[in-house]
Amino acid sequence: MDGRTSTFRSIALNLLRIVAGLLFMQHGAMKLFGALGGVDGEGGTVPVGSLFWVAGVLEVFGGAAVVLGLFTRVVAFVLSGEMAVAYFKAHLPRGFWPIENGGEPAVLFCFVFLFLAANGGGRFSLDGVFRRGRARLGDEPARVEVRSAAMALAIAVSALGAPLTAQTGRSGDPPAADATPAAPAEAAAADTEAAAPTAVGAVTGARAPSNPAETEAFRAWDAVYETFRRGYREADADAVAAVYADDAFYLGPGRDVVRGRPAILETFRPFLEGAPAGTYDVTFEILAREVADDLGYEVGFYDLRVRKPDGEGRSRGKFTVVWKRGADGAWRIQSDTYSGVGED
Repeated sequence: MDGRTSTFRSIALNLLRIVAGLLFMQHGAMKLFGALGGVDGEGGTVPVGSLFWVAGVLEVFGGAAVVLGLFTRVVAFVLSGEMAVAYFKAHLPRGFWPIENGGEPAVLFCFVFLFLAANGGGRFSLDGVFRRGRARLGDEPARVEVRSAAMALAIAVSALGAPLTAQTGRSGDPPAADATPAAPAEAAAADTEAAAPTAVGAVTGARAPSNPAETEAFRAWDAVYETFRRGYREADADAVAAVYADDAFYLGPGRDVVRGRPAILETFRPFLEGAPAGTYDVTFEILAREVADDLGYEVGFYDLRVRKPDGEGRSRGKFTVVWKRGADGAWRIQSDTYSGVGED
């Protein structure tokens, strides 16, 4: 009876580890590769180097390590901590009960990984194989655990350091001067009198701020949009580029990634400089926005109007912006990704 119970516990532990790891990997695959519909239901991914990208790296590679049972205790402990942080930062502000704030998966993953951190990967795991192999060679189990922990920590540190190295590459080539303008960073307009009174024309699906920090951040972002719009309307490329962080990313369809504020300035200068004031105007419709400490994101539509000699042109597109608060306390755009959905 005891033998059968022990076998059942071992099988159940390994099944829990494998299933939890596979489910966790799905979340990372959506963020990093746009799998299973991606983050927007249309195959979208999160910006490289963002906080959500770091979470995706942990979910894909940490989940794979859990499935394999490799360095299970330490990796599971790190993932449990990730889920705890995600719950308290992203879910708890929306309501106390997990069923109200959508945090049940985060809570379950947190405690499942905490259980695995306490119990290990089980007999049918790579940790178990290595441990049995070491035992046959006369190595001390404690030394195996120490080495495993050190290697797992090195993997975690490497994953967290990846966003920093991703931002050090060469700037991409700026788009052509006659390229179609972008989203919150390129879009155009028409009659100044007919334009919307504010840059953020609507906040349709986005939730209202739930605390003073969110209120302050959302107001600051709206003020940046106003500065951006004013730069467009006055054909001031320097004012437009000033809303981006020094190491910002600017990503448009069919063009190279533009990195850094100087390179971003050169994408706006060709079509803004020399244009009469009022040639361009742009407004934004925010669908979702979130903030956590010094990072945040927004998803929405831009509406670009351009006054042409033969009439008025208009285009509309989708955008995702990652915000970052600098050491000076000012919010700037860290990553700006957009795609057009049609022109008039």
